[in-house]
Amino acid sequence: MDKKMHERLVPLGLSLNQFIIIMTLLERDGLTQIDIGQKTMLPAYAMTRNIDKLESLGYVKRKRHESSRRSYRIVLTEEGRDLAPTLYRATKSVNELFLSQLEEDQKTEFQKILRILIRELGCNPEIQLPLIE
Repeated sequence: MDKKMHERLVPLGLSLNQFIIIMTLLERDGLTQIDIGQKTMLPAYAMTRNIDKLESLGYVKRKRHESSRRSYRIVLTEEGRDLAPTLYRATKSVNELFLSQLEEDQKTEFQKILRILIRELGCNPEIQLPLIE
């Protein structure tokens, strides 16, 4: 799946980690770098490097945290938000490719399992993720 997703992200100038960061911010914009790292399980050094790249591409910007002089909130720019439909389509096409190998009852069971995992990992289970739609 990573390889197929990578193929769809390369034309956008994005890596898988950068994609994950943008998707996290689409779910909840304005998180700190530490919050994003915890949600994505990316190490701190990778977060800094990827946020720097996303900032240079104009997709995110750092805003001073209102209560901490050392922290910044990472927010999507208009260009970053404009990527959402393209990223959702890419995700959906990759998932459809892999899910096409399953029977309908297997897809239903797989979606149930994913929802459980999403809930257990602390994600918002009400968000309609392209991964399971």
